[in-house]
Amino acid sequence: MTNLEKKEIIIDRWLKFKLLISYLVVLGLGVISVLIFIYGLKENEKYKFVYNEDTNVDYKVYLKENDSFEEPYLKSGGKYISSLIDKILVNFDYKMSTEELIEGNYNYSIVARLEALEKGKNVVIWSKEETLYDSEQSNISNSKAFDLSTQAEVDYDKYNMIINDFKRTNGVSIDGELIVSLVVKSNLQLDVSDTKIPNISKASIKIPLMETIIGIDTDYKPTNNITNTIDIKGNSILHLILMASGIISFVLFIYLIIVLVKYTIMLVKNQDKYGQLLQKIFRDYDSIIVSVDSLPDIKGKDLLKVNDFNEILDAQMGLQEPILYYKSLHKKRSYFYVIKEDRVFMYVIKSKDFIKKEDKDDKKKEEV
Repeated sequence: MTNLEKKEIIIDRWLKFKLLISYLVVLGLGVISVLIFIYGLKENEKYKFVYNEDTNVDYKVYLKENDSFEEPYLKSGGKYISSLIDKILVNFDYKMSTEELIEGNYNYSIVARLEALEKGKNVVIWSKEETLYDSEQSNISNSKAFDLSTQAEVDYDKYNMIINDFKRTNGVSIDGELIVSLVVKSNLQLDVSDTKIPNISKASIKIPLMETIIGIDTDYKPTNNITNTIDIKGNSILHLILMASGIISFVLFIYLIIVLVKYTIMLVKNQDKYGQLLQKIFRDYDSIIVSVDSLPDIKGKDLLKVNDFNEILDAQMGLQEPILYYKSLHKKRSYFYVIKEDRVFMYVIKSKDFIKKEDKDDKKKEEV
């Protein structure tokens, strides 16, 4: 195999590789255009909004003046003599956090609920509720969290007296309980959605009444993970733009694939015609053609370009010099020339001329 043939194989493989890459790029454009259009059709989509609640409830039991305890108050978690209790100071801490930016508003209240329970049973037979504190509404904007700290002062004797009066008045055997709760109400939304996400969180302590010695229980989750699935309504204009972009991209894809297929067909035909002409020339005149590896230096020489191979044959017979042949692989051109001293006769066959000729023939057919 000659160096020329090796070069032809390399060029041919490189051309096929470029065509393959072109097809892959165009097909990729087609896939992307379809995906853009499908995404544009999705007016609404489901989204999981996850947020965390961290809550803490603590209290101190303040005592009346007495000879038994030197401290003014006792810490949470113990047992307490009810007759020595002056007041109970309850502290609430609450925080909501999320990984998403949110906006909206929240407010909170502290509610005291007095309950009369059937003796020995957890059955409410009477209740009374009052709001100890009600906050104003607070706004949240472009944030990932909000928190609050508040406290309530509970007059133990007041509620103990009310439940005892209820017992005497109605002559029933009951248990008494006071539930003090923090109620947080929020109404939030994500930046990417108009859907409101309402939420109510509650944390409480339970204070027994009408007992000599009491223990206070808390009722809340220190950490609470909540997941809400919401509909996110897409931006209508954005979806229209995406759909239009998908359609335009797909039309471009169709156009490019047609052009690419047409080019490939023309290239194959062109290669065949170009190769067939060269084969015919070498088959008929191989004895007077000499292949060379480079074009001659024709600077300062009298160059005459001819339009037909027969004219090169005439020059060869007249000058009695061989026809030199050089093939440009990158430009897909073949050069036939005869040199005699300062005179050069040259005939060039260009591969692209066959494409142009085919286009002209197609146009003539369309005109007919």
